[in-house]
Amino acid sequence: MIGAAGILGFLFLLAWAGDAVSKGNTGLLAGTDNDNTVAVLADVRDQAVPSPDMRGGQNAMTLEDARAIIAKYPIGATSTNPQFILLAFDGSRSIRMWQQTRGFAKEMASSGHPVHFTYFINAVYLLDPEFHAWFQSPSQPAGISNIGFGTSKTDVLSRIAEINAAYAEGHEIGSHNAGHFEGGRWSKAEWLGQFDLFDKIVFDSESMRSEYQVHVPKSQVVGFRAPDLSINAHGYEALQERHFLYDASKTAKGHAFPYKDAYGLWQLSLPSIAIGPRDSRGRQAYVLAMDYNLFLRDTKGLDILKKGTAAWNTVYAQTLDAFANYFDSAYAENRAPVYFASHFSSWNDGVYWEAMRDFARLECSKPEVYCVTYKDLAMWMEAKDVLAKGAK
Repeated sequence: MIGAAGILGFLFLLAWAGDAVSKGNTGLLAGTDNDNTVAVLADVRDQAVPSPDMRGGQNAMTLEDARAIIAKYPIGATSTNPQFILLAFDGSRSIRMWQQTRGFAKEMASSGHPVHFTYFINAVYLLDPEFHAWFQSPSQPAGISNIGFGTSKTDVLSRIAEINAAYAEGHEIGSHNAGHFEGGRWSKAEWLGQFDLFDKIVFDSESMRSEYQVHVPKSQVVGFRAPDLSINAHGYEALQERHFLYDASKTAKGHAFPYKDAYGLWQLSLPSIAIGPRDSRGRQAYVLAMDYNLFLRDTKGLDILKKGTAAWNTVYAQTLDAFANYFDSAYAENRAPVYFASHFSSWNDGVYWEAMRDFARLECSKPEVYCVTYKDLAMWMEAKDVLAKGAK
């Protein structure tokens, strides 16, 4: 457990490390006085790997592809798996959060410890007022969204620019559907209709305005997280029909490895993690590893904390401590993937976003740790599967 003193010491280390970067002493961040170490690490972790069209049907990955993907994430002689950390954002509304997250990723890359995010985007934010009526959710009137829309042509253009830049920088663009209505009672046809609407808005955006050009190939949008994590069997049938590679809508308790379900989808389940001290009866509290659930737990969904106050500092330390302990147990034991899910929101004066950043700074520099996208992890699992079948 980090504890308050550990948090303060870590923050001092971050300040020192930032000063070292500004002075060009990047070797210090790698725990060595050899400046070439960071360059070597960056080269290994940023090298290009095959990206086959996984939505083109089954068996799209070749043995050669699989070997290259596995080689991307080397492990030591005594390890059985790399330690993957997955940091993701649902939504896509806030331009400021796009800029902050991309800026942080550049900071990490410059230190030799790259971080790549998964952005599960919601298509309604690409609809400016003239096109709000394009959107219709099952059992809802046209033009009604429970999370809003793009507010103007300028707003949508700014968001498209951020999406394109993020994809060009190596981040993943996934689907968070269109709108945020729960799909737990939808039919397969209704799910397919929503997927088609997402595709029309995102991949045929130029049909709205010629300058709306999303430069993300449809073949590379292979992952899905359902709004409110609400999905049923019909939703999985629709994902299978559309040849998605993975789903990130399920939950788990503790450390869980991805698995391939009956629909041929890799399930990347979001865990519940221990947080805070045990109560007087020795019971441990658990919370889903997502900022919104922390927000509900900490302040009942009220945006009331202010940075610099004792209450904000307590929530920050408790959040960072919880994720660091969650990471430590995985890293020392079975090396199951570690997840930290977020939104394009700065709830409680950015406390969860700051905790995520400092968690990444703390853990993504460790040996055999790779802070990757959900797609990277699913492709790694698929590569292992392909190689295992090829060896038979």
